[in-house]
Amino acid sequence: MLAARTCGEITGPWRVLRPVPSDPGQTRDVRRAAHQDDEGDAMRARAGRQGRAAARTVLVRATAVALGAGLLAGCAGTSGEEPTTSPSPEPSATSPSASATPEPTASPSGSPVAGDTPTNGPVAITAPTSGATVAGPQVDVTGTGTAFEGTLLWEAVSVDTGEVGAQDFTNAGANGEVGPFAFTATLPAGTWTLHVWEPGMGEGDGAAARRNEATVTFTVS
Repeated sequence: MLAARTCGEITGPWRVLRPVPSDPGQTRDVRRAAHQDDEGDAMRARAGRQGRAAARTVLVRATAVALGAGLLAGCAGTSGEEPTTSPSPEPSATSPSASATPEPTASPSGSPVAGDTPTNGPVAITAPTSGATVAGPQVDVTGTGTAFEGTLLWEAVSVDTGEVGAQDFTNAGANGEVGPFAFTATLPAGTWTLHVWEPGMGEGDGAAARRNEATVTFTVS
């Protein structure tokens, strides 16, 4: 709907409509005014587009910020839980068991020899074992026993010749208390029977009396 303005101007809903004058000067003024109206419309259109673009930019940024905040909150919730680690088992330190007697030099025992008596009462020979083969000439002997004042006698007799290859005494437990003994016999290669006994100290015992005599037969390589 058109509305009347002063000086004979007629306006519409978008721009002012002016009658074209017959004077060339007035014609230029009218054209300049129309051009200015066009530029104003273009500026308003650009402003409207820029406003809508700015609104979209703000909306996108707000959405990105909200998403980022949600992701950070989720990461914070999961990272707060520290992983549980089970303690590694500590290596157990085992100390070597103390042995009352030294280790023998005998190799794994063979079949026991008939007639041997490794243990006789409180006297026992633990190494070498019956039927064993050991490296010579130094043969380590161990065992347990008891005797008057702790003194036991021993000898090694050759199975082939019957001769005594070595003999001596050793100390063990005393007066009924059993204790360990150990000694080294020097013997050449061959088969030997070792005798360990408690000397007789009672009434009627002769000098050669043997009590609780233990014997083992072994081979020296």
